[in-house]
Order: sequence, then C-alpha cells, then structure tokens
Amino acid sequence: MIWRLVAAATVFVALTGFSFEQRHSLAITKVSLIDATGKPAQSNMTVVVTGDRISAIGKTGKVKLPANPEIVDGSGKFLIPGLWDSHLHLTIATDQAGTTELLAPMLVAYGVTTVREMGGDWQRIQQLRKAIADGQIVGPRIFAPGPFVDGPQPADVNFLPVGNEAEARQAVRKLKADGVDFIKIQANLSPETWRAIVDESQKAGIPVVGHIPETVSAFDVARSAQRSVEHISPVIPGDAGIMLACSSRETELRAELAAIKKAAEDKNANRQQLRLRQRDLQRAMAASYDAKKCETLFALFVKHQIHVVPTAIFGKRFAPLDERDLPNDDSLNLIPASMRARWDKRRAEVVKASSPDDFAFRQMLFAKSRDLISAMIRAKVPLLTGTDALDGYVLPGASLHDELGLLVESGMMPMAALQSATRDAAKFMGKLDSVGTIESGKIADLILLDADPLQFIENTRRIHAVILGGKLISSSQLQTMKTKMETYAKEH
Repeated sequence: MIWRLVAAATVFVALTGFSFEQRHSLAITKVSLIDATGKPAQSNMTVVVTGDRISAIGKTGKVKLPANPEIVDGSGKFLIPGLWDSHLHLTIATDQAGTTELLAPMLVAYGVTTVREMGGDWQRIQQLRKAIADGQIVGPRIFAPGPFVDGPQPADVNFLPVGNEAEARQAVRKLKADGVDFIKIQANLSPETWRAIVDESQKAGIPVVGHIPETVSAFDVARSAQRSVEHISPVIPGDAGIMLACSSRETELRAELAAIKKAAEDKNANRQQLRLRQRDLQRAMAASYDAKKCETLFALFVKHQIHVVPTAIFGKRFAPLDERDLPNDDSLNLIPASMRARWDKRRAEVVKASSPDDFAFRQMLFAKSRDLISAMIRAKVPLLTGTDALDGYVLPGASLHDELGLLVESGMMPMAALQSATRDAAKFMGKLDSVGTIESGKIADLILLDADPLQFIENTRRIHAVILGGKLISSSQLQTMKTKMETYAKEH
C-alpha cells in the first residue's frame, strides 16, 4: 500500500502545480465574519493567523498585526469555518480506479477541511492521514473507525464480522487497541451483538455510532449509548430504521423485512418477486407513518442527544428520480473517467428499466425522507451534515453543499445548517476546543466566500479561498487544482 500513497503524492504534486509552503502569518482584513458560534455576521473584521492557529480577531484597524503578514483583502467577502463532511468513505468504491489519495484534495477544493470517514480499510486511512500530515498530499483532517462491525459475512479489510456476543465484544477491544477514533456498526447485527457492542464500547470508553440494525427498533437505539444514527432514506430498506419505527405497523412490517431477507438467502429465490415484496414493504412504511409516534422517538433523540446524519443527498442520488437527475456543476468533471463510466453505465441500465411508476415511486420515497428531516428539525433533533460519498454521483466535497441546501429546503435556518457542518460536528467529535468555530487559539481551517451564506445557503459554493491549517490556498490556486484534476480525470 505504501507505494500507492507515494505514487499518488507524486501525481498530486504534478497535478496541482504549486506547493503549500507555510507562511509565518496571515491577516484577513475588512471581512464579514460568520464565526459559527451563533452570532450574526460581524462586518469589517480582521482575523490574524500565526502558524496554524488563529491568533487575533477584532475590528479592522484595531487589531495589532504581526510583522510582515500576508494580507488578504476580505472586502465584500464572508469568512466561515472549514466545513465537515460527517459521513463519507475514502477507501471503498475507489479501489478499481485507485483514486482514494487523489480525491482528498478534491474535498479541500470544495471547502471540506475535516471528514468523519465512516468505515473501510484502516491501514489505508492511517497511511493517508500520515501523508496529509507530512505534507505529501493536500487533504482534510480525518476521523475514522476502521472496518465496519457487522453480522456474519466473509471478512475483508472493510468489514469485521461478528456472529455472537463474545465476538462482538472482542471486535470492540481489537479496534480500540488498533487506535480507531470510534466504532461503526452496520445494519446486519443481531439484537444480542448490537447490545454487546454498545455495552463494550461504553466499558472501553470509545464512542459507538452507525446504522440502526434491521432487527433493532429505533426506540431501543434512542435509549442506548449509541451516539449517532446514520441515514434516514426509505429508498434503501437497510437505512429505513427511523421510518420503520415511525410506522403504526412497525411490528408487522419488521417481521416482513426479516422474511424478505431470509428468502433472499435462497440462491433459487425469485428475485423479481422479492423486489416486489420489498417495494410493497416500502409503500406500507410510508403509508403507515404515525406522526405522534415519531414525535415520541425524536423526543428521545433530543433527550439523549443522539445525533442523526440524514445523508439526504445519497437518498436522492442512489437511484435516479427522473431521467435527467444528475449533478449540474463542474464537479463531475473531476471524477476519473473509469469511475464515471461505471456510474454512467449503471445509471443508464436503471433508467432504461424504469417505468414512469418507478420514477414516481422513488420520488415519493425521497419526499418522505424530506418530511422526516423536516419533522426532526421541528423537534430540534441534533443533525450533522454528511453525504455518503463516494458513489453514484455523490461527489466528494461538492455534495456537501447539496446536503446543506437540502437541509435548508427542509426547514433548517441557514445558520443552523452551517453549524451542523462546523460547530456541531466538531462538538460531536469532542474537538470543539480546537476547531469548528472561528475563535482565537483555534486551528485556522477557514473558507473565504464571495457571498453571504446566511442569506442563501447556496453561497457556500462561492469559494474564493481556503485556509487549511493556516496555509492559504488562493482562488487562482484552487482553480489550478481543479483544472489539473480535471485533466487527470479525463486520462484515468
């Protein structure tokens, strides 16, 4: 694996065409400051960066500047903290194209300075983190769990399967010893193995996050020590734990879900019949939505501060909602041609096989997921912003801005949406003392925008410059990065 990282770093140096040499000090002047603490935008501010830290903040002209700082004129611009993607994968779905190390700078180019990597090859993640820390590759800060902990299946670098309570507890102890940042659980755990993982994680003093197992009610998760719930999309039955818990027919539908899974284990099973049963199950979940039951569930999430990461953009991109449902900006051009070709082929097959009813069905399910997000916002459930990149047109970096837009469309105020991708994400990871807001003494992960994101959340896309650990990446350098990544993508 080491040679792949070295090769990727070499390619990236050629790809970007510039270095990230550390300036001693930097002063962003005359800028409108949105510090993500909840304060309104503060105009005509100066933010001083010394080394990798914010060293001073105040009104322009009243802040003492260090000797010979690099001055960035922030007139007419807005400064926000670097963004977090709280759910993506850097080592799965990329092996065939070999793009893991080359997509890291794509995240930074779109203002994502920290990620919660949610499961994969722990060795590769450690190598990538070291390469970033050593300056070989430009990339975000990475928090990761190593392999998924899931039910019985063939083991590989991405999965750590467990079949009983003893194996579940041993998995937690092993991952803790390996130095992971948290434990990530998947949907195929049994109630016994799920409870053992949550209990052992508490004893080990390491957070446990992840899916709602298909055999466990979201109400049980809400009363447990599991710290987050990932995904809410009823488009994917394994991600429909919240929708299922909000059904007035939960017990009956849960039994049908189990029956479908059991039937799918038969190699001779009629796959078309199983797909029809699955669709009937999804329709029944949506039709039996019980708002009062959901309010009770969300009140438990609030009480126990269980965070939800909706990954709404993945629910939208997982299967096309209509024939033209594709990202409409230039970010798709940065994806290597080999990967894009696989996506295009798969999407074309789905579109060709989809009837008008199929499109309408997926649109209905996506609308239901949006309704769930709206209900969680009204209930004040703590939400984090994640995308589930990289697969199926969910693009690293760019899709985070799509997710912010979907949250605002669902009823979240722009400030709250911005905080879900900055302050709240840092607080969830226990890192608010060093990142997540713009305050003196914190690491200088910053984004300079050309327009106000509190007026229109879409303005988070209008990135003028990124400051990563105190290092300025100017607008011209960002464009150089994108141009050369696009050239590389066409050739690979």
